[in-house]
Amino acid sequence: MSIYRHHNYAGYLKEVLLDKARKNPSFSLRAMARQLSLPPSLLSEVFSGKRHLTEDNAVMVAERLGLNEAAREYFRTLVQLGRAKKPQVKEVLLRKLRTLHPDSELKHDLSVDQFVMISDACHFALMRLMDVEDFDFSVKSAAAVLGIHPLEVEAALERLARLELIERDASGGCRKTKDNVMVRSPNSNDALKKYHSQMLEKTIDALGTQKNGVRFTGTEDLTLSADQMRDAEEIFERCFKEILALSRRRGKGAEVYHLGIHMFRLSDRTKWRKK
Repeated sequence: MSIYRHHNYAGYLKEVLLDKARKNPSFSLRAMARQLSLPPSLLSEVFSGKRHLTEDNAVMVAERLGLNEAAREYFRTLVQLGRAKKPQVKEVLLRKLRTLHPDSELKHDLSVDQFVMISDACHFALMRLMDVEDFDFSVKSAAAVLGIHPLEVEAALERLARLELIERDASGGCRKTKDNVMVRSPNSNDALKKYHSQMLEKTIDALGTQKNGVRFTGTEDLTLSADQMRDAEEIFERCFKEILALSRRRGKGAEVYHLGIHMFRLSDRTKWRKK
């Protein structure tokens, strides 16, 4: 969890809080404020963008976070940048951040965010939840209906905004800027493996908790050649397109569903060689 991936100190502090909350679900904003020797109300307003840390606060917080001297200076400069009003001052601080960055280049590495996004199922679910017309979308409501921590929702929304997949307004509202994001990889990919593993775990859970009518499960064992497998993939693509078209005919009371089609070999003839 490197501070150098951040160009906003509040975003870094939120990531620290989320990391601690994942390890200890009882860890809260109040607990973090206590560790940083800050009033909880101040930390809450920093997270919401209503207030900024003072420079004295920044020195103390950087020390409490256990940052080394170089990272402390980077954090303090991020705080100064957040507080700066004049464009000329911001430009000076941005130049300073570039010199402090280990790569001597201040840029947000979207590839890191993209990797995290596609490996964590909640990002796509949040984007779909924004499509539900009669749902009052907020961090609190999204966390409740998806069964995840509000901090996880907040971190995911910030990442989606950095990737320019959503837009957020001052009141906390969210709007998708792109639809039907597709992720493909011709080779084995750890992020995609993690994503599909998460969804398979949810599939297993749904088998025990959801009744027919809110889920569909069907399987069939069959035989196919390699050429026929390519034809099957085309059929799957048509299936996805038709169900996506169906989902665009939105109605009241819609929920977010996951559609997954899995076909894999049960046999392996390479393991048998007739002598």
